[in-house]
Amino acid sequence: VHGMYQSLLSALDWARSRRHFVIFLGDIVDYGQGTLECADEVYRMVMRGNGELIIGNHERKIARWIDQSERGRHMMKLSDGNRVTTQALNHLGNPRKDHWMSRFRGLVSRSPLVLKLDNHIFTHAAIHPSWWIGEEDHRNMENYALFGEFDFSSSDSETNRPQRTYNWIDAIPENTTVFVGHDARSHVSPVTLENKMGGKAVFLDTGSGKGG
Repeated sequence: VHGMYQSLLSALDWARSRRHFVIFLGDIVDYGQGTLECADEVYRMVMRGNGELIIGNHERKIARWIDQSERGRHMMKLSDGNRVTTQALNHLGNPRKDHWMSRFRGLVSRSPLVLKLDNHIFTHAAIHPSWWIGEEDHRNMENYALFGEFDFSSSDSETNRPQRTYNWIDAIPENTTVFVGHDARSHVSPVTLENKMGGKAVFLDTGSGKGG
């Protein structure tokens, strides 16, 4: 939801009215002006046992910033989205800032990279193919889960970053669905891609906080 607090509340009202357990796919914070409130709401949901947060790259980034901030170091390169959160925190003043950071650190520490419920898999960005054969390449598994898959031999003409690729979808087993966020394939509605085996990837990010 990237800091869009009213959008989050609307979605949660819909879920609660149906007595749903809520799975958040990461990137709760940054960009939107309600970034701190979004994290607080997700914290309450998770700690009450009404939801689960899958860690996203933005949670990881803000947690690292908190760690460096408490050590008196400010060496991280922040995106415009990150700065929305860090500036909001700096405006809180102590002890409210310390209280928020402590809760956020607790939330992140209990947030997995991947959640499996029967044949439904939930992660932030992608599943590394090694996961399906039970021989996890842990470093690449984490990179895929947080950032997705990239071809480092070519770059995107718009962002000048490595080209994002989706070969990981080909490895999803038959009758298995992976739900991800992170990558807004559409700003209108979720996108479902199916491989030759019948495995599916559902991209739920529709650009919240970024104009979608």
